[in-house]
Amino acid sequence: METFMIVKQTILAIHTLYATRKKVIVNKAQCQRLTERLELFVLPLERLKKEKSPHPDLQKLLCSFELFVEECKQFIRLFKESNWFKKVFINNIYKQEFEDLNNCLRQYAINLGLGYNILKAFDKEQDEIDQEIDLNDIHQKHYEILRLINEQSQIQVQHETIRSVHQKHNEKLINSQKGIISIKSSLEQRMHQQKNKKQEYFNDLHIPDDELQLVQSIGSGAFSKVHLGTWSSRCQTVAIKKLHLSDMDKQMETQFTNEVSTLCRIRYEHVVSVFGACIRPNAYAIVVEHMPLGSLFDVLRKKDPILTNHWSILSQIIKSINYLHMLHPPIFHRDIKSTNFLLKRSNKEDGYLVKVCDFGLSETRRESTRQTHMTCGTLQWMAPEIMKMEKYTEKSDVYSLGTVLWELVTNKIPYNEVEESTIRSTVLAGERLEIPFHVPEELRQIILRCWSHNPRDRPSCYDLLLTVNLAKQQSFFPTIPRATLPRTTLPRTTLPRTTLPRTTLPRTTLPRIQKTTLPRIQKTTLQ
Repeated sequence: METFMIVKQTILAIHTLYATRKKVIVNKAQCQRLTERLELFVLPLERLKKEKSPHPDLQKLLCSFELFVEECKQFIRLFKESNWFKKVFINNIYKQEFEDLNNCLRQYAINLGLGYNILKAFDKEQDEIDQEIDLNDIHQKHYEILRLINEQSQIQVQHETIRSVHQKHNEKLINSQKGIISIKSSLEQRMHQQKNKKQEYFNDLHIPDDELQLVQSIGSGAFSKVHLGTWSSRCQTVAIKKLHLSDMDKQMETQFTNEVSTLCRIRYEHVVSVFGACIRPNAYAIVVEHMPLGSLFDVLRKKDPILTNHWSILSQIIKSINYLHMLHPPIFHRDIKSTNFLLKRSNKEDGYLVKVCDFGLSETRRESTRQTHMTCGTLQWMAPEIMKMEKYTEKSDVYSLGTVLWELVTNKIPYNEVEESTIRSTVLAGERLEIPFHVPEELRQIILRCWSHNPRDRPSCYDLLLTVNLAKQQSFFPTIPRATLPRTTLPRTTLPRTTLPRTTLPRTTLPRIQKTTLPRIQKTTLQ
């Protein structure tokens, strides 16, 4: 009961903190960030209320956290009180105090075991951005600060002589000017450091064109042409995606660099690694991990099937898209199809590792489409709402994912040799591809749910992953479609032609048994 009341009071204090933060006049960005991080604790704390017999150490930790929340509330109130300008004049943005509170809050998240999602919210780069925003806001309010200080000083010195009033007023003005100069200098220094930091990161990201040696072409599409090549300075075999772009303006080049830098930071076993990019006119390229077996589309087209465990491939495909959707902010693929899932040999699961590629470059794709006049996206895998030019969501990716699963179980190309106008009218009318009878019922239902006409009726990738893991344990996935079985069993019907001669053996053996054995048995018994 004691734990229940502590948690209840703590949650109430966090909710009242939101109203307090709304009234602050300065340092709004840092106050908002601190409040948002505290609000992430509400749901985990709600779950703790239901524990009947919590550990004594947990109760002590919760009591300490309640006091900490109250301390945060008192601190934020400093910036909504009538004399807020004095606080700012003395200590500007309270950088150290905010850092201490955020570090303390992060430690509480670790001690309470609240999970990785909450810890991800503590981003030092974002804190620096908030500090810059607050500094800029204070700089814009400096005349108001001076005015309020002046008014306050006049009230305080009403009983002083005119000479002392002027003297104090001049001192305040001088200090204010020094404070403004200090703030301006700090802002300029931080901007310079940030610019140098971006330049250093750009140098790490950029791969010179002369370090990339093309060996052979291994694929092409509307966005790029892919070559097998060597990154000479690393002595590494890579895939080099030469973009269909001739030139970029500064804004587009910055956007391209930002998109590639985001991809370079992603490291996940089911996502193709991006090593860097060549950023030079007429030689724009992205250097990525080489997957020797090629795409899922290519593997399914081979005469001799190499995939033996389709459930494993299916699970890995969904894991890759689920990872992108769970990022903060989420990444929508926007062009899911079997050619964008690559394979290589692995010691895990059924011996093959699946990775997703060609995502996270929406602005670069848009510019490539403009310069080449080619369509971005593939109609056979496209969701109906995208055909109607509606907003793209994670459920649009799920629809395309359903078509890839259909490819995996049928070993066919969706809408092969069908005109685009027919595909569009068929999909918009709610009709879908036919699912063969040999597909397990569990998997049939998964594909049909992905193909729901209304995006809200489609499952999330996380829900799909749970469903597949459950179905994988309860269902048999035939690795060879039933329609192909006669081709492998017909030759076995000819085997009796080789065994018929063996039926003639008794003609030579039966008489010998009668002649040689019967007399001997009689002789021995008579004696």
